[in-house]
Amino acid sequence: MEFGYTIKGSTGDSSWQFIGGKFTAPEDGTVISISAAIWNWSSLIIDVNFGLYEDNNGSVGTFVASGIKISVDPLFNGWKTISVSADIKKGIVYWIVAQKNDPTSILFWGDGLGSSTEYYDTSHTFDTWGTPIGGTYILNYNLSIYATYITSAPTSPNFTSRKNLSGYLAFVQQYIKHKINGTTPWANPDGDLL
Repeated sequence: MEFGYTIKGSTGDSSWQFIGGKFTAPEDGTVISISAAIWNWSSLIIDVNFGLYEDNNGSVGTFVASGIKISVDPLFNGWKTISVSADIKKGIVYWIVAQKNDPTSILFWGDGLGSSTEYYDTSHTFDTWGTPIGGTYILNYNLSIYATYITSAPTSPNFTSRKNLSGYLAFVQQYIKHKINGTTPWANPDGDLL
């Protein structure tokens, strides 16, 4: 599962060192990686890193997690993915961010007229993760960056007592009986299907 902007955009800017997009987590889960669409148009090998921040009233807030920096070869144009681990909560707004160690050589793709907000900072020190100070916010721009996550595991039934297990087995037996006979399960006075 992903949240963010998963489309490789057609516009971009390379004159910054810290950039991010604001997105809402669709459900509880654990982020396992962050991906971004980038183009290293230079002849240099450039380092990048990705991370996650909380939102603070529409601004980049408290740092949550980051990955380990990777190198991008000259003329690379596509998606790069970095492993990141962080818990997310449904409905909470996060900033999915990227950093690079060169102020001009890598372009991060995105699309104008989007529904998200972009933040960029031209003076951020590479691979530091404190709350950014200053920078510029651009409304209605979708940065091509997203987080991949796994959903929280459902709670297993409680079979710690013989009563719970016996009740569950009785339910299964009745359910199978109704499936075989083509009849509809009924409810007991407590409203549980039998």
